[in-house]
Amino acid sequence: MANTHIPASLHKYFPPERIGSLESQELAFSPLNTFNDPFEGRPDIKGLVTKEHLTNTLLEKLPGAIERQYRNLPRERRRLLTLEQFRKKMLEMARTEFPKEASNYHSLMTGMAQELPDRMSKIMGALCLCETRDSLLMWAHYAKSHTGFTVEFDSSSPFFNRKRTESDEHYHLRRVLYRSRRPSGQLLDFDGNELFLVKSDDWSYEKEWRMFAPLENADRELSLDDGITISLFKFPLSCVRSVTIGSRAATNIRDRIKALASSSKDHEITVYQAAPSKSHFMLDFEKLAI
Repeated sequence: MANTHIPASLHKYFPPERIGSLESQELAFSPLNTFNDPFEGRPDIKGLVTKEHLTNTLLEKLPGAIERQYRNLPRERRRLLTLEQFRKKMLEMARTEFPKEASNYHSLMTGMAQELPDRMSKIMGALCLCETRDSLLMWAHYAKSHTGFTVEFDSSSPFFNRKRTESDEHYHLRRVLYRSRRPSGQLLDFDGNELFLVKSDDWSYEKEWRMFAPLENADRELSLDDGITISLFKFPLSCVRSVTIGSRAATNIRDRIKALASSSKDHEITVYQAAPSKSHFMLDFEKLAI
């Protein structure tokens, strides 16, 4: 499913301790199994394909395989056995052995398919962005109760548009899909959206977009005290349109953000201060002089 209506701007909510990431122009791409939702990247994978599909596929390929095997027989054996006789014997054997072999093969592939989420979490990370900067829940949950800040990114920046092929899962923006039911079925029936972008309706307030990247391509890794490793990717300051300071942010956060904006000589970064509205349960934003 193509995302043809990507918002012009997308926002990232940060807690105050991540101010260094903004200053060093680094974004964390995190494996889905480290997110706070246990369903992330985990559809109900019943197998690779159904047993019936596997059996039918094998049977479709069998005639060609039998003929190739016959052609590879020594000439002396082919003089004693015609292709039709050989085909009949092989088909009789297949009817006896196929159900057992297909069942064993299906069990093996099912186990491999169900391991995919854990395997993908070791090699692929996600950057999560939001359509808006005024979500009270997002400020509370991801900007440490309004003590952090948000960064507005230009979604048309080349940084967010590096898709290499039509089937590439990496380096381009995609909208998260919110549904009431968990994806369920055979792995080969899922596309990348079903595997990595479907969340419960309960999370719809996040209005989330994602970009994935191979973790091995990170510019550097940061090991935290709790044993978690963060993969950091450099981003150009030119893709930052503005930074909004939380209504409860400390003075030093405000000063460091203003200093960053003023040091950007070739690219203007607007800085806003958020404040609770006097009349509604919403935020007002004041543009600050730099």
